[in-house]
Formats: sequence, structure tokens, C-alpha cells
Amino acid sequence: MGMTLTQKILAAHAGLPEVKAGQLINAKLDIVLGNDITTPVAINEFERAGFDRVFDKEHIAIVLDHFVPNKDIKSATQSKQCREFANKYDILNFYDVGQMGIEHALLPEKGIVTAGDCVIGADSHTCTYGALGAFSTGVGSTDMAAGMATGMAWFKVPSAIKFVLTGKFNPRVSGKDLILHIIGMIGVDGALYKSMEFTGPGVESLTMDDRLCICNMAIEAGAKNGIFPVDETCEAYLKGRSRREWKKYEADPDSMAFNCYFLGGIDKFVMDGHTITGLDAQGQEVFSHTYKLLDEKNENGFIFYQSEDENSGEFTYFAFSPDTMETTYHLEFRYAEDLSDLQSWFEGNYAYWNAAAIAENYDQATMENVIELFATENLSEAE
Repeated sequence: MGMTLTQKILAAHAGLPEVKAGQLINAKLDIVLGNDITTPVAINEFERAGFDRVFDKEHIAIVLDHFVPNKDIKSATQSKQCREFANKYDILNFYDVGQMGIEHALLPEKGIVTAGDCVIGADSHTCTYGALGAFSTGVGSTDMAAGMATGMAWFKVPSAIKFVLTGKFNPRVSGKDLILHIIGMIGVDGALYKSMEFTGPGVESLTMDDRLCICNMAIEAGAKNGIFPVDETCEAYLKGRSRREWKKYEADPDSMAFNCYFLGGIDKFVMDGHTITGLDAQGQEVFSHTYKLLDEKNENGFIFYQSEDENSGEFTYFAFSPDTMETTYHLEFRYAEDLSDLQSWFEGNYAYWNAAAIAENYDQATMENVIELFATENLSEAE
């Protein structure tokens, strides 16, 4: 199975030929960012650890953008600490009163971050720079301190959700509307520690402002990062602006994204013959029923199962289906209290996992990889 766009960048910065979701790596950093709230905490940790030098004065950015001009003595003291640190270590990308702006608008506009970068910032919305085709994520101030000293960061490689965008915006609709709509669909934790990777023909019509806004709000869905491919629009933005040569990465065509929805308090299903058990996040049993196969036909290829136990509630019926759409192939595992809800799939009166999405030109080997990965992440057999 191939790598996603995020995984390509992380592999390159870790000096590895490939990485996989869940793998722990140490990666080289291109930029370490802090602001006037988070940098003082990082400075304290930097000094407490006994560091006496930064890894590269050109690859650290400190932007005083939260309490500048200062509102009180405390915020003035924090700014003073940042200034003294920047002067001591000759930090070139230090932006003070009269020079600064909103940090996540400033760094792209100044060309400090660029395509192919691996960036951490002690601010949750550091994921903004994925709009430039960079891996960029928010970290804590302790991680910032270590990053400033070593130029390295520890990561758990995220899996991904692929969002295939089509069409164009109507007048007065923007990237903000799109990302709010997506978050409304998947929830504020719908992309928890995953990479939100945006692709499809609709990307072409998005401005850089749209993309920056969309990636900025990836964290609002719990994502590790948001990222767009580098296309002509992105390259036009980078030309004459980027301070460093950029690198364009592309996801492998056989990379796939998972988007699993767990409803009813379920975190995982355990399959043991004809018995299906639902477990919560702590591994406690939510339900356990024995199911029989129903002789029900469905034009979409659904296979239906019914619980043999009384009072099975919303887990009375299950439907498992490979669902081929125009551009992707999906595996779906749905459950409901009423069989008609499952049969009337277009009305959406059921809970479900929308498990996998891969290119329409999949082969058998790729399909087997999808099934294997789906089962590994979301299903398990009884011990």
C-alpha cells in the first residue's frame, strides 16, 4: 500500500524510504514557530534543560501577535522575555510591534514556510501551512523548546481521511463555509489525529486564501494536520515569495483514506462467528448479540444480518456492503433498529462506518489491502 501526501513528507524528513500509520519517527524540522503566549513557556523549558544554542537561527520564527501592543504588565513581561531570547540567539525571523501580523498569515506571506516543509508551532492552528503542500502541526511549548534546540521532533505517523472536492463555489461562498460544512458532517473529533487530505477536481477552483482557511481549521475537527497538493495556483503563490527552494510531494495513487464513524458509544466491534460484540473506548462491552443472515436482496449489494436476541435496540440489524461510487470504492458497515432504515439507504436512517476510499481503478491486491486495513483498524476477532 502506498503513502499519503503527509506520509511522503514525514518519510523524507525522517530519512526513511517509507512510513506507515502508527509508526513512531524522529523527523527533521524546517521551521519551529512560537508566539508571545507560548514562546515564554518554551524558553523556560529550553533553559531548564540546559540548552545553550539553537539548531538554526534562520529556521525559528517568533511572532508577537496575541497581546501586542501589550495590554498589561504580565503580557509586557512575556514580550520582553521573547525579545531577550531572540536577541541572545540572533533569531532572524523575530516579529515585534510594528512588524508583526497574525502569525499564520505572516509566515506564508513572508515566504518563511514553503511546500514540502515539516513545520511545528506552539499554536494549534499551525496546521494552516498545509495549504502550501507542507506538513505542519501544532505542538506544546515543551516540544517547541526541544525543536529550537535540536531541529527534530517526534511524531506518530497519522492515518488519513481523503476529501474529494468537486465543483465550484457559488457567489459569496468561501473556504470557511466548506470547512465548517465538513466539520458539521464529521464532528469536532471526526478526524482525531488523522491527516485531512484534500484532493479532487474542485481544488483547482480554490484560492490560496480558501486553502489557508480550510487547513487552518483542520484542528477544529481534531486533525493532526490538513494538506493540499501543490498545483499551479500554489506554485504561483510561492514564486517570488518563498525564501527557500520548495519540494513538491504527491500521494501514491494506491494510498487510501479511512473515515470511520462510531455511534452508540461504540469504539470497536469484535466478531466471533455469528456473534458481534460492541466495545467502548475503555474496552467495556456495550452489546453482544448473535446474528443470522437474512435472505434479503438489495440493488446496492448489501448483505443483511438480524439479531436473534430480543431487545437488541439500534443493533438489531446490520448491513455490510461494498459500495462503488463514481470515483471511489467504499466499504460500509451499517446498523439500525429497523430493517427498512437499512434498505432505504438514501434516507440515511442508520448509523454507519464509511470505511475506505480508494481510486476507482483499483485492482484486486489494492482491494485486499483496503479490507485488511479496515479490519485491523476497526474490527477484531474474539480471543
